Amino acid sequence: MSFSREVKKELARYISGRSCCRMAELSALVRFRGSLHLGGEGSISLSLDCDNAAISRKIIKLLKGTFNLTPQLMIEKEQKLRKRNRYLILIQNQPSLPQALNELGILDDRFFLTGGILLRQIRQSCCATSYLRGAFLGGGYLSSPEKAHHLEISSPSEELIEDLVKLLARFSLPASSYRKKDKEILYLKDMDKILSFLALIGAHRTLLGFEDVRIIKEIKNEVNRLVNCDTANVKRTVLAAQRQIEEIRKIDRTLGLNKIPPGLREVALTRLKNPQASIAEIGRMLNHSASKSAVNHRFRRICRIASGLRGSRLRDTGIPQDQESG
Repeated sequence: MSFSREVKKELARYISGRSCCRMAELSALVRFRGSLHLGGEGSISLSLDCDNAAISRKIIKLLKGTFNLTPQLMIEKEQKLRKRNRYLILIQNQPSLPQALNELGILDDRFFLTGGILLRQIRQSCCATSYLRGAFLGGGYLSSPEKAHHLEISSPSEELIEDLVKLLARFSLPASSYRKKDKEILYLKDMDKILSFLALIGAHRTLLGFEDVRIIKEIKNEVNRLVNCDTANVKRTVLAAQRQIEEIRKIDRTLGLNKIPPGLREVALTRLKNPQASIAEIGRMLNHSASKSAVNHRFRRICRIASGLRGSRLRDTGIPQDQESG
């Protein structure tokens, strides 16, 4: 089962205890999943199509409980590869249907079709969040948090998506939209915005799952950062050691290590025996332990001696040959 279907299954189980909130959620579900059909003598039929059994059950419960309508349920197999069930909910030629559609904000007071969200449906905050829940159940998609951060709600109606963007702004959730083929799509890509939206519509179990994934990702990122940092430090240590070994061997070939001060000679021989050791480790290996700064100072003096060599002769480095290095 896809991640979106799991989220919708969780949301479909929740039925609000307030009639106004049930009305708002049903209004969104009809708006996103419903189609009106005009028959002879002005009769109206309503059909709602979806591919989720839990949402279908919720729609039927809301229709029966709120308006005492009697829907018919038809189940068909998709023609696609997965051949999932599709659920078609039909309400045909029932006298109370036009009034129900008016109360849901689908038809106005003259029984003309409306385009967006009527203000009376979302005046209260609880009704507004219920409408958003219905909108997500009817036209929403949520990617798995392990892959990407992406939530969208799509509809053929540009006016409806524009109203949803305004509705989300009421809850400090700025959303964007774009047109793709014959659909207008509202989307959220920021993780914090998605989490706020899930909390708003009541997807608490999904919210906890998102938080778990985010924590794991943050831990992995921190581990990777530390590993990369350690790797970079090791690389710098190895490169510095290689450069020091080259300078020591140059001195040994051209001058001889016995010609440099004993303190420098001890550091040089210790480096040759321990090519992978760090500066601090070299300091601890000396007969008289030395600090990192002291060892670095000796290697800098070795570098100056090596850079001053030409052939087999030692340039004047300012270091007396009989002076003990510190």
